[in-house]
Amino acid sequence: MIMRWLIGCLGMLLLTVSAQADAVEARLIRASNEKATPDAAVQDLTGKLKKVFGYQHYKQLGKEKKELKGTDVVGLNIGEGFTLFCHPKSSTGKKHEMDVEMYSGKTLIVKQEKLAIAEKNVLFIRGPEVGSTVLIVALTVTE
Repeated sequence: MIMRWLIGCLGMLLLTVSAQADAVEARLIRASNEKATPDAAVQDLTGKLKKVFGYQHYKQLGKEKKELKGTDVVGLNIGEGFTLFCHPKSSTGKKHEMDVEMYSGKTLIVKQEKLAIAEKNVLFIRGPEVGSTVLIVALTVTE
């Protein structure tokens, strides 16, 4: 009797560990060609950012991560008055499809539809230009 109970508890523990939820993380980054000290917060992305956008300096302005719950809309406050809304459409294995909207206050700035994001990969979304700088959102889905 005790052995069955222990096996049942072990099975539940294994199911709980394997059913970890996916999360979406968004980072707001400002790109510029001004001379400044490198920002350690974006050091992991600097090479990819330079390759895609060509700017010399990148600074993280904000970051937020939230759990994905099916097709529920996820709102992320990414700093500097910007909010990102992710509308998950489908999830197949390690690939997630979603629509993304970026707002400054109540004003829609960027809308991207049918974005496919593989887990642990970074998807860059070019935002508005502000003077000689550009805002970029780095979007990642993790387990």
